Amino acid sequence: MAFNLPTEEEAQAILADPQDGGIIMHEFLEAQMQLFDDDDDDDATRTPPLQLAVGAGEVEIVRDLLARGADPNRLDGTGEYAIRWAMAMIHIKRRPEDADAVRDVFACIELCLDAGALPDGPPGSRERKTPLGSAVQQGRPEFVRLLLSAGADPNVPPDPDGLTVLHHACDLGGNRASRDEIVRLLLAAGADHAAQSNTYMGPTRTPFENAVCCGYHRLWPLFLQAGAAIPDIWKRTQARLQERGNLPAQYAWQSPATDLAVAQRYDYLATIEESGGFKFYQKHHTHALATMLAKKFPAHIPEEIFPRVVAFWAHAGFYVSKAAVEGMRATRAEFTSRGRVLCPQARRCLDEIAVLGVADPVALQRASDALAALEVSVGLDPGAETNPIEADFSDSD
Repeated sequence: MAFNLPTEEEAQAILADPQDGGIIMHEFLEAQMQLFDDDDDDDATRTPPLQLAVGAGEVEIVRDLLARGADPNRLDGTGEYAIRWAMAMIHIKRRPEDADAVRDVFACIELCLDAGALPDGPPGSRERKTPLGSAVQQGRPEFVRLLLSAGADPNVPPDPDGLTVLHHACDLGGNRASRDEIVRLLLAAGADHAAQSNTYMGPTRTPFENAVCCGYHRLWPLFLQAGAAIPDIWKRTQARLQERGNLPAQYAWQSPATDLAVAQRYDYLATIEESGGFKFYQKHHTHALATMLAKKFPAHIPEEIFPRVVAFWAHAGFYVSKAAVEGMRATRAEFTSRGRVLCPQARRCLDEIAVLGVADPVALQRASDALAALEVSVGLDPGAETNPIEADFSDSD
């Protein structure tokens, strides 16, 4: 039997008086649970009321259902359960106006976990992606933290493409701070940094090797602190970037300055190897920073305080060289120059498409919003179709 929504009269009664409405809502929920419990076991289309409420972010309804004995681990007819259903429901909720809805779903999942929900799902459901896997791939560190604190396993079997949860975390696009935090949380929870991928799409690699090959330098200290060995592939990657960076501009697939700036990141790994490994590097690096910091403070402060301050503040992490900083500044300047030329052109194209009415309005609005963010990042007014220096770059590629 399907989940029955309130009638119009019941809904009006619920909204009319908070006290009486609460009594009616309790009666309604009890009736729904009884209807569900009376269903035949062969009904493969049914969805438990708790599952629907969690997915919709109905915090008070979830609290009431759990108080009345609803099972947060109950599977529906398709093998779904409340927490994983909820993660699926927020997959597309990415807009700023979705923040409240996502927060409500978070609260519902928290209630389910407190009521005994298994973070990796009940037996018979684990051949699919776990809630933790969904949280990682959606780039939601707050959900990752919640599920790990409830005992979620960061080393569940890899997906059909041979990629582990940690592999997916390293490959997250979008917000780099979220990616870095998710990787840190997974490694702290014991995720296997030596797990090899097993995908037909390319060579087998560990998550750390992927991070090294892609130049995700802010992830490197996290893996090293977790005890991962530096993969030899960094030398080949740096050499390839340096070779591309020295190509004439007309033969480069991206800015040579960008390639050279990324190549300089690998000097960090070279320094660690020359120091005898990360532990030796960390000890020497922390000591050097603590000594420098101690000179800036009064002598009565105990000397042993400074290494702790440095370890907490810097985490003995990644520090770019002066040359790398200058390279990144040059790359940023080139990006800004090109953006100030291309953004007005893209804006005019979007306006023409809107006039023609050949595109989905929702998709067109999202493209316009994304372009507006890019315009702001290069110093243009959102929506501008011209800019004062456009003529200076009329011959730009």
